[in-house]
Amino acid sequence: MKLRYTAVMAAALLASCGEKARTGGTGRGNGIATVDFIVVEPVAVDHSLGFAATLLANEAIEVRPEITGRLVSVGFDEGADVARGDVMFRIDDSELQAQLRKNQAELETARLEWERRKQLLEQQGISLEATQTAQTKYETLLATRDLLEAQAAKCVIAAPFNGKAGLRMVSPGAVVSSSTLMTTLTQTDPVKLEFAIPEQYLADLKIGAAVWFTTESNADRFDARVYAIDPRVDQQSRTVTVRAICPNPGNKLLPGGFAKANLAMLAGQKGIMIPAKAIVPVLNGQQVYTIQQGKAQPADVKTGRRTEEMVEILEGLSQGDTVVMSSLLQLRPGMAVKPRVKTTQPTSQP
Repeated sequence: MKLRYTAVMAAALLASCGEKARTGGTGRGNGIATVDFIVVEPVAVDHSLGFAATLLANEAIEVRPEITGRLVSVGFDEGADVARGDVMFRIDDSELQAQLRKNQAELETARLEWERRKQLLEQQGISLEATQTAQTKYETLLATRDLLEAQAAKCVIAAPFNGKAGLRMVSPGAVVSSSTLMTTLTQTDPVKLEFAIPEQYLADLKIGAAVWFTTESNADRFDARVYAIDPRVDQQSRTVTVRAICPNPGNKLLPGGFAKANLAMLAGQKGIMIPAKAIVPVLNGQQVYTIQQGKAQPADVKTGRRTEEMVEILEGLSQGDTVVMSSLLQLRPGMAVKPRVKTTQPTSQP
């Protein structure tokens, strides 16, 4: 009786297996998987990258005197526009002017003496050595005059470029020296935008690349252009410092502010983007399933930029390839598939 029961169970199991083989076993009729798919076409890919950036003045200096002296006048208003060459401060130079007048008198006397001795030398009435001594004295006084004039010029502090004056730190009558901060001068139109990018993107970065950014204090979008790239890679962060320049009429942008910058790289180029759900992780990388002659075939792919839903394919797919979008866990290499719903691919990626 026991043997008869076992034989019946075995026959039932064989019948069940036969039925699964006929139906596909996992919902795939006749061993064919019904799948959704997408046909790969190149689309415009935005390779923009976001970075934290800092706004810098186009030109900026701390105004300090080069000599020690008493401040006698201030020639600007705090926060006002200053043109190149405008006198911002004057330091008392009365002592230097007195030394210059004395030098001028000594210089004229030395010149006349040198001329007289040259005439005597021509008549052999004086030695060459005496004539050279007079010449040396005259040239020494000339050098002294040049030195005094240079020192007197330093008593007049003029703006080296157009800009805005900062807050004044000294008052007329104060004694200032080279360590005294008197004010600042800042040129804010245009402004510079400084940020750092990972070295892996350096090969794609070019002078003139477009940058757009926003700031915490202004929701407007501002456009800039890359004008300088540091030739060195920072050893600590493995990044490269980049600077862009942006017009700033009306001084809406203030140096020192924080900005959110976006760098457009490879603008206008096309690439292959597919939905991220089509990617299958494998031991040595990533794969997608393509449909070739009615069968599923795996293809190793190299991915690039990602968005919330899409992945850029750098290698492994070509235009016109059909990529499977569903039933990926049930697929096996060489399995017969039946396309069902075609997914529409966008013409560009945001």
